Amino acid sequence: MPLPRELFAVFMDAYHARLRDGDKMKEVSIFTAIGVDFEGHKSILGYWVKEGGENRQHRFDVLQNLISRGATKVLVFVTDDFSGLKEVLAKLYPYSDHQLCCIHLKRNLKRHLSRKLYSDVKERLFLFFNAHGMDEGVKQFDAITDAVSTENGELAERLRGRKENYTAFLKYPRDVRKNIYTTNSVESVNAGLECMRYDLGGYFPSRRSLDINYYIQIEHRNDVWLRRPVATVSSNTYELRQMLCAVENEQPRVEVSTWQEPRTMKRGPRVNW
Repeated sequence: MPLPRELFAVFMDAYHARLRDGDKMKEVSIFTAIGVDFEGHKSILGYWVKEGGENRQHRFDVLQNLISRGATKVLVFVTDDFSGLKEVLAKLYPYSDHQLCCIHLKRNLKRHLSRKLYSDVKERLFLFFNAHGMDEGVKQFDAITDAVSTENGELAERLRGRKENYTAFLKYPRDVRKNIYTTNSVESVNAGLECMRYDLGGYFPSRRSLDINYYIQIEHRNDVWLRRPVATVSSNTYELRQMLCAVENEQPRVEVSTWQEPRTMKRGPRVNW
């Protein structure tokens, strides 16, 4: 199915489940992409099922599919910190922002820090999420990583290496930010699948069963979302489109061909901005 050429945001997340294939039980990863256009209309762009765990090739194939169906201009991608996704996005969508989920950042900090340190960091997180602008937000993020480094140097370095991705939402209008610093919209779809999986006995009895249950999710979500656009996006349509135009005007036209790893990968479609 063709997709809009221009999208304000694409949210991506993965769901893991068990699927019966004949007399065998398989682990599968279901990768979902949700798009929001510049008028605030949200829709499920597609889902991709892969046996076993996720990998860089699978993520490349998902993004390649979006491009081949027409979605060549995306202002911001919102994802979890999947291994290799940052590099694949930089290759296929070099001028798109990539925002990592800040809610997962908060959960990870709570999991890996002592209760006392997390209590201090939590206050910094609040100031970071509610920063007035990029400079203030970066200052708070740096303070967070400095605090984390006192207990977990490896985690602190990982966060510093992803500062640009955790702070990307601060470029956007203030009332839009809460919509793009989390992957909650995709997680709500995953939660629906989880309920269906539970009702089916803890696994999907066939691929057909998985497809049917996912189709139910798509029809229900798209119907609701079509009637209720994201108000904060629709009220900032002009400014968001201006941001897209600024990206187009400032950057040279480039052609993106293919990810270089592995060598056997097929040539991808070209993206012209």
